[in-house]
Amino acid sequence: MSPAPDARSAVIDAEWTIEPVGVGLLAAIKEFWRYRRLLSFFAIQSIKNLYEGTSLGIFWLFARPLFPVLISTFVFGSVLQIPSNGLPYFLFSLTGTSVWMLFDRSLLWATRSLEQQRAIIKKLYFPRLIVPVAAVAPALAYFGIYLTLIVLAALYYVFTDGRWYLAIGPGWLVAFAAAALAIIMAVAIGLFTAVWQTRFREVRDR
Repeated sequence: MSPAPDARSAVIDAEWTIEPVGVGLLAAIKEFWRYRRLLSFFAIQSIKNLYEGTSLGIFWLFARPLFPVLISTFVFGSVLQIPSNGLPYFLFSLTGTSVWMLFDRSLLWATRSLEQQRAIIKKLYFPRLIVPVAAVAPALAYFGIYLTLIVLAALYYVFTDGRWYLAIGPGWLVAFAAAALAIIMAVAIGLFTAVWQTRFREVRDR
C-alpha cells in the first residue's frame, strides 16, 4: 500500500535535508514544524497498527480498553466488594484508570518508537524527536475512547439509577491539566528509555 500524498511529500522533504539546519531551541522548533506532516503520518500509522489485521477492525479500539476495566470491576467490585464512595464500580474504575492508562501507554509506545522506526531512521534525516512524540498518538486515541465510555456509562446510570454521577465544574480543568502533564512526563521519560531500549531489551519488555 502506497503512503498518502502528505506522507509522500513529507518523505520527499526529508530527503532534501541530511543534517539539522541550525542549533538552538528556536532552530529546533522551526525544524520540528517543518516536518509536521511526517509527524501526522507517523501518528496515523501508529493508530492504524492497533487494529489492522484484527478480525474486529476499528471496533477493536473500543473493545480493547473495556477488557481491563471489566475485569477490575468484577474482581474488585463484585468479588472483593471494595468500596467506591457510592459510585458504580464500573464508572469508578473507568475514570480512575483513564489518566494512568494515558501515561502508561504513552511511555510504552514512546520507549518502543525508535526501534519500530529504525528502518527509516537509518535512511533519512528528520528531527528524531518526531518519533517518540508521534508514538503517543495511540494513547491519546485510547484516552478519547475512555472519555467517550465515561460519558456513555454516566448516561446509562442516569436511566438505571436516576442519578448523574459526573460533576460538572472547575475540576474538569484540573483533570485535563493532569492528562496533559501525564503526556509530557511520558514523552520526557520516553526520550531516555527509547535510547536505552536499543541496548537493553529489558527496557522495551518491561
